[in-house]
Amino acid sequence: MIPAQNLVFILILPTLVLFSLYEAIPPPNQFVAEPIPFADNNALPNPELVMENGRPRFQSLETLKEIRKMTEQYQNEVELLKDRGPRETLGHERYKRTVLNITSQQWTKGIVPYKFHPSLTTSLRQAAEWTMKLWSYWTNYRFYPWNSTIHSNFGLGHNTTLYFVSGTGCSSYVGRVISGDQTVYCCGMVACTHELGHVLGLHHEQNHYERDRVLRVNYNEIQPAYINNFGKVSPSKYANFGFYDFTSTMHYGLTIFTLRGQHVMLFLDPDLEYLLSIRADDDTGLFYPAFEVQRTLNLEGTTCSGFTTVCRNEGYLSVVDGECTCRCPYGLNPTDGCQSIAQTDATLQSMSWPNEPFALLKPLSGCPLGFYSDGSVKRYKDYAGYGFLNSTTSPFHAAGEFVTGYVREEFCVRDTSVPGNPSNQAKWNQDSVSFCIHKAGGVCPTGFDGGYIQYDDYELAGATNSSGHLPDGVFFGSNATKMEFCCKSGSSSYRSLRLPTAQPFIIYPKDSKDCPKVEGMLRSSESYYFFNTKNSNLDTTSGATPYIRQIYSNVESYKEINICYYYPYTQDCGGMFEVIEGTPLTISTPNYPNNYSNAMQCIWFIKGPKNGKLRLKFETFNFTKKADGTCEDIVEIRHTFPGHRGMRVCGNGYLKTIMTESNHLILMLTTSAENGNKGFLATVDAITEAQLSYVNEGINGIYSGTVNITKNFDVCIPWEDVFANCSNHPFQAEDYDDDLESNYCRNPGAGNRPWCYTNVDGCIRDYCDVTYNELCYDFYGDCQEVIVEDSKFCTSKFASKCAASCGICSRRIQPSLSPTITCSPPEVLPDGSYQPVKSLYSIGESVVYTCQDGLNTKQRYCSSEGTWVPNLNFVCEERVVCEDQEENCDAIIERNPDVCINYPDYAWKKCPRSCGRCTDADPTGKSGCAVPVPSTEASTMMSLPTSLAANTITTTTTTTTTTPAPTQDNTTTLSTTTGYASGGGRRKKRSRKDIRRKRRQIQSIACSCSSPGTPQYATMIRGNVTIKVGDYFQYDCNAGFVHNSGNLKRACLPTGQLTGSVPVCVDETQVTTPINSVSIRSRDNIDPRRYAMLGNNPYFRIKKAGEIRAWNFYSYVSGELGLQVWRPNGGSYTLVGQNYVSNARDDRERYIEVTAGSRIQVQVNDLIGFTYYGASTNGGIPYDWCTSSLMPDAVNIFKSVTMFSPTSQPLNGISYNFSTITVNPCRLYSLNAMVGPRT
Repeated sequence: MIPAQNLVFILILPTLVLFSLYEAIPPPNQFVAEPIPFADNNALPNPELVMENGRPRFQSLETLKEIRKMTEQYQNEVELLKDRGPRETLGHERYKRTVLNITSQQWTKGIVPYKFHPSLTTSLRQAAEWTMKLWSYWTNYRFYPWNSTIHSNFGLGHNTTLYFVSGTGCSSYVGRVISGDQTVYCCGMVACTHELGHVLGLHHEQNHYERDRVLRVNYNEIQPAYINNFGKVSPSKYANFGFYDFTSTMHYGLTIFTLRGQHVMLFLDPDLEYLLSIRADDDTGLFYPAFEVQRTLNLEGTTCSGFTTVCRNEGYLSVVDGECTCRCPYGLNPTDGCQSIAQTDATLQSMSWPNEPFALLKPLSGCPLGFYSDGSVKRYKDYAGYGFLNSTTSPFHAAGEFVTGYVREEFCVRDTSVPGNPSNQAKWNQDSVSFCIHKAGGVCPTGFDGGYIQYDDYELAGATNSSGHLPDGVFFGSNATKMEFCCKSGSSSYRSLRLPTAQPFIIYPKDSKDCPKVEGMLRSSESYYFFNTKNSNLDTTSGATPYIRQIYSNVESYKEINICYYYPYTQDCGGMFEVIEGTPLTISTPNYPNNYSNAMQCIWFIKGPKNGKLRLKFETFNFTKKADGTCEDIVEIRHTFPGHRGMRVCGNGYLKTIMTESNHLILMLTTSAENGNKGFLATVDAITEAQLSYVNEGINGIYSGTVNITKNFDVCIPWEDVFANCSNHPFQAEDYDDDLESNYCRNPGAGNRPWCYTNVDGCIRDYCDVTYNELCYDFYGDCQEVIVEDSKFCTSKFASKCAASCGICSRRIQPSLSPTITCSPPEVLPDGSYQPVKSLYSIGESVVYTCQDGLNTKQRYCSSEGTWVPNLNFVCEERVVCEDQEENCDAIIERNPDVCINYPDYAWKKCPRSCGRCTDADPTGKSGCAVPVPSTEASTMMSLPTSLAANTITTTTTTTTTTPAPTQDNTTTLSTTTGYASGGGRRKKRSRKDIRRKRRQIQSIACSCSSPGTPQYATMIRGNVTIKVGDYFQYDCNAGFVHNSGNLKRACLPTGQLTGSVPVCVDETQVTTPINSVSIRSRDNIDPRRYAMLGNNPYFRIKKAGEIRAWNFYSYVSGELGLQVWRPNGGSYTLVGQNYVSNARDDRERYIEVTAGSRIQVQVNDLIGFTYYGASTNGGIPYDWCTSSLMPDAVNIFKSVTMFSPTSQPLNGISYNFSTITVNPCRLYSLNAMVGPRT
């Protein structure tokens, strides 16, 4: 969800650069198979990827087709291991990926001999050659064609040669491991970059043995056959450098081998997922991998031993074009060791164009010096009677006319009589950069290939079609216009063209819409559209041409012709800054509060105290967007590490507080050639450990407050509710001491701050702002509208998304800073003592209790609340007294009746009395059940409202809730109100003495509980006449009946009573029930607008007659939405009814009750569906793709043949034809309907 009105995050459409099939983790001398090279980065089919909260979203249909195709082709190539290896103990340092540190398996002197198999195709040879140039550019590794003496000539001491061969997949060995020919399979240009990373010694980033500190593998969501592919490499064979690299070209995507369409790997901080998306102009995926392999060459002691400049700010020593230099993060100056902002080369301003024939498209500002500027060509649109119009993107900087009936292009043709400056003249033979220009003079420049585009246009009688100096082509006659081009092949990702920068100019992109970089110039990717006849033999292309997109519709077709507009910019802003504790830095855009200038690039490089973080807050934020909603002026926020890419943001009102991952922050502003805006005013301050009530590296259990909302304003799920799905919960031995109470934020396992789960399905988690260092605001940008629309909203589970408007922010009380909080000495336990003994303890300090027998020990921490966690009543395994270690075991069993049986270790160690494991007469639990004399309060039972016990949807309110939410006075309630606990909260904890007193009052009076009998319309499926304490009875409703109240599981307590109450089962036709159990949450993909979507499967099928009482769904984008019921009718589907939603709203779960007069009457086997009528190209209800063989109930998805609109919606009672979805046919949608009895 956009955190403020009109805010847009963007990411340029990625090339297929990430890899999403995993293989097993072999030792360094084994083969690494790379089955599929495709992007798992949720690309939209337009030049910019709109992001929300820094998270890339939604895959285009084209991307899904490519994924499915390559998955089917390569899936069998994956290698497997028999186990995933032991769990590693986590330390307190962050680590990056690993690189092979076995000297005998590295490439001597950085020299890699190579050769090609004779059958290798030309495209694969080009991919390999380009990739070798790429790694040579980024590192000092050099690749030399093989000959019989190359190994001896270089004194390599081995005979290994890299051998590029053809195969069905992508694969490579890690390092230099084979004597003789070492094969590598490169299945494409981008994939080859990854494979050569393996060749140079790099392993996969996500297989680093420290990956659990930043990434969680969700084993429950992996296809069982591939679980073994998610092992971790041994730390003994790989060197560590720095930190984990989210952006690495060696990192795989997040959803491969998914069982149900969910992520199989999850970032511990979901706000960082955007780092896995690659912009086409982005080379940060190689910045740190190159640093790692470069370190193995020891340039300081060899090639660059005389280089004295120290590379700072994450820069590293490298060799570029034969010269030793610092390789710096983008925007920093290599000449001074990356310690200042880099400036453009002033000589480019006086550079002249190559003095040979060629032509360029003319910009609006006119031709550069040395060009004729009078040429133009007009071509008329064919089939003028149809409604398609010639058009351009906005902005568009090419001169001419692009109107309904025709296109008139203007040209700049090189005037070779004006040679320019021969001592500073641009050269076309620049390395590996793809682009196109117009051909002129009958010949292409050296290194360029020729080609043409011919348009089937209309020859208007008596019209003048061309004039002036023109590029080569045919511009009249035969109802066709022929444009000739010269194109250079290569890569646009890592080299910049050096061309004259004095005036704007236009060239064409070649291989995609992405424009190559030109040093000293900003760029704008633009396009225009020309419509002509469909399937005409005059409408042709041949040879090397600019990138065009041909689209067909009815009897017409149109071409999208892409151009790259370049313009010079200024740099008189930004700079290097250092922030010290207690002195915030204020920065703003030039001219603030007046509009900033056009054609400008500013870089602010900000550094804070070591081991601290930086906090960025925008006071104002106003940047221009394009007409299509994408960004025209861009602020990039690099808040992880200097060599990483950043979030790219524009729009109005950025309210989210940015906390950096390290002590570095980079802001980069790039403005377009026009349309300035107000800009930003921001403050940056240093956040030290003293301001945090948790340690940066996440010592378990330190925070023990009552905050239960994440930094993205989601309400936390109670820890007890996730034990069936997720890896961290109170009943797991590793988490016994992590104080996982209620739904409060905690830090079990790995992580760098307290966190919680926000969705059981997929175990989605997020960090919490427990110290209130971040701004509290309305996460939804339309909160005032929503509250007016729904008077109950601020008492719903969604209220936290409007924290300011619902008053949650005002209830926050800033917690005391950690230096003022200490712990008094902990209590002495009856069976052990602790060390060290002090009068006061600071947050994070621990004591270790040792049992009297000297064998067992337990550790406790001084928490952020000034209390000791976890709670302890004894140390020794052999009990001195029979007491529960937990405070509220009876309440825990009430909520989780099966816990004593399913988690026997927890029962013995944490709740031995309540689970029937021991008695006062026998605290060791070795003998039978004892029956002490009961106290007068023995019959007391803890009973919680059933609203905590089940995750159900009510039918009487518009929203649902399942989690306890602290109120303003810090008292936990069970109402639907959600919010922050006051103060970060100290909750009152009972003393060990109080707990023991209560346990003495509730003595064990029974060894078992008797069955209360089987309820009406139900069957007992666990239990008999009696059960032991800690065991439970379980019931299930009979067919045709559903659970309405009471408890289907009832545990036996030491009091001899059962938890809960008698379950009540009722006729399913008499109550409102959901048609499926799908989790309503954001998902990765979205359908095109204006088509009806439905599924003929159990997730869409209605199973009882009645009426639609409510809809529960996730909306991706605002706009009109039709929620529909369809009835199968032979080969078509008849619309039974539609509930129209005028505004589905952006990126959120919706629960909409249907008023009595609008309820759709349904019958068994009717199907639910939807149509998105909104303005967005894609919209409606998101889905995850899944595997058909593993989830056959999620197939049979259909799309209407008819395209609907807000003014032409489907009609009730009319049948429509639907086509079966064949690309990625297995889909899980976030859609549900509540069916109740007819009224």
